[in-house]
Amino acid sequence: YPESRFRGHVLAAGAEASRMRNDFEKSIEYGDKALALDPNNAVALILVADALSEGSKPSQADFQEHLKKSEDYSKRALELLPTFFSTWPRDPAVPAEQYELQEDYIEAQVHATLGFVYYRRNELPAAETELKKATDLNQLRPNSADFERLGLVQVQQKKYDLARDSFQRCIDVAGFSSETCQRRLELLEK
Repeated sequence: YPESRFRGHVLAAGAEASRMRNDFEKSIEYGDKALALDPNNAVALILVADALSEGSKPSQADFQEHLKKSEDYSKRALELLPTFFSTWPRDPAVPAEQYELQEDYIEAQVHATLGFVYYRRNELPAAETELKKATDLNQLRPNSADFERLGLVQVQQKKYDLARDSFQRCIDVAGFSSETCQRRLELLEK
């Protein structure tokens, strides 16, 4: 069914599955195919932006172009999210707060991607602003990596008390970054 109206959704799902396996090239490939079908696919924009920011290496000739594309896609996704959220079917039995948590979680992912892009460019104030938005918004499934990155940005700006709080929050949230945050906190205390 190559002409199915669900093709874009399937391609976005393939982008997400690839991203979860850290296969950033495949994630970008599937996401770009989904965007070719619908340039306003907010989910595909978010997935490609994340894959570009996470999967690009400074040694690549197109590193800065990947970061720029990630930034552009993230900003475009933020513009589209209100419309995207307004199309969600809502079950009246589900409290509105649950939907708000989901919406904040999705928006937080975009701010986290932007924060990482700015961090990789050494645009520290912008990185801190975006990572702070991400960590403040994401109350549904806080991400330890976002707190770690926020702490690193704060250390580089010599905001040691804030960095200490961010690393502690990373530890409290648990997750794959918590052990690294524990070591970073110990170094910061020294």
